Amino acid sequence: MAIIKCPECGQSVSELAANCPGCGCPINDNIDHCPECGEVVLKSYAECPKCHCPIKKLEEKKATEDFFYKKAFDAFNAGQISKAANYVEKALSEDTNNPELIELKSKIESKLEVNEQKYNEANHLFEEKHNVSALALINKLIAIDPADKYTTLKDQILSAIIKEQLQKANALLEANKPEEAVEIIMKARSFDPENIEIKHLLETANEKVEKKKRVKRNTVIGIIAVIALIVIGTAFYFFSSIKAEDDAWDKLQTSTNLNDYQEYLAEYPHGKHYGEAKALYDKLSTELTDWASVSSSVDKYAVKAFLAKYPNGVCAAQAKTRLDSLSWVDASNINKPEAYAQYMTDFPNGKYFSEAQQKSSQLKDLEVSANEQNQISNVISQFFNGIATKDEGQLLSSVESTMTKFLNKRNATKAHVLAFMNQMHATDMTAISFTVNNDLKIAKKQLSDGQYSYVVTCTVDEKIERTEPGETFVNYGVNFEVDNFMKISSLGLRKISSSSN
Repeated sequence: MAIIKCPECGQSVSELAANCPGCGCPINDNIDHCPECGEVVLKSYAECPKCHCPIKKLEEKKATEDFFYKKAFDAFNAGQISKAANYVEKALSEDTNNPELIELKSKIESKLEVNEQKYNEANHLFEEKHNVSALALINKLIAIDPADKYTTLKDQILSAIIKEQLQKANALLEANKPEEAVEIIMKARSFDPENIEIKHLLETANEKVEKKKRVKRNTVIGIIAVIALIVIGTAFYFFSSIKAEDDAWDKLQTSTNLNDYQEYLAEYPHGKHYGEAKALYDKLSTELTDWASVSSSVDKYAVKAFLAKYPNGVCAAQAKTRLDSLSWVDASNINKPEAYAQYMTDFPNGKYFSEAQQKSSQLKDLEVSANEQNQISNVISQFFNGIATKDEGQLLSSVESTMTKFLNKRNATKAHVLAFMNQMHATDMTAISFTVNNDLKIAKKQLSDGQYSYVVTCTVDEKIERTEPGETFVNYGVNFEVDNFMKISSLGLRKISSSSN
């Protein structure tokens, strides 16, 4: 039980007293300490009367800072780098010196820089008319961070590709090359299957193909009619036609071009292989249509379903490459050793196998070893033993010379630690002891300079022997940060519960 001066009248009073005996000011659970000068103040004070520290504004500023830090942290982990950048700037506007915010901002800026380089590269390719390469690059970027500017560029690229393909198709139609025009239009349709202009142009091209084939067939029929007058010529044509159909059929066995099948079916509508050719055409057409709807998807299960349906299809290799990339994105977003292990199991020859090994190794480096746990446990025990025994040497050897935060004091010195030790020993106390409970939790993090620090939470029990009535047991919740020299660099302490004699 500490004796304080009443914030209102200055009379000495116990911090556990319900009211000040001098002025009646509420004391118990109604007082706090100024974070700057340590003066005892009422919780209702907006400003410290001694040093004029704006207490309420600092509390509100810290709450705003914590809110935007969490928003930025969650957005960063979700891959929403642009949103994370916005939130972290708002948090830094509240506290420009917060090391956690500075570290998070550095990570976000690194991600944004990489993404911006890819965006600029895609935009440059687009400006240089390398539209297909630009589309592939922007799709990869959108899979990582679907920012508005990225999707806008993708729409522009798709529009340019379709426009270019339609211009080529129209030029081919004008040059009386409808078969080549159909192939170009089919490519354009794979980018936008519902485009009305593409559908109309495809109908026109197919009509010209059919017209051209009809002209060809009519010419052949005319020739056959003439040759039919000569028996030898008729026999020659007959055998030539059989051979031509067989040759065309042999070509189809290795073809993945729908135009080849269309030409065969139009050329040999009554051929002996017509039924087989029609079945192969339908199968290939269905596969290409399915792949067009899946090729740009970010849903790896859709790609898996495609591979299950067409395990040996003409697009299987592209689908496997796509599945590799999507699975890597998933593993990177989860960012845990088991996620990278699953990726390496599923893709032993994957494009990102080496990177997965590296990421997994880096995460394992952040695991806390048994030796590190023992050292951290020892330095915490040393800290509390030093306080209990008032052993300044033992106490001060467990902390850094300057601590980033000690209780409510930033950039605290060892003098602040000694003041806290003396504060813990009231005049009526004959002995105190601390027990660090078995709920110690340690998280290891890597700093920007390559070193490591440890964020530690636990509960500590304090037992007090005293000559006067007061608290004899207190349970505290403690937050530590321990640096790589195994010294405490930050400490937060809050009372959870207590009991009195």
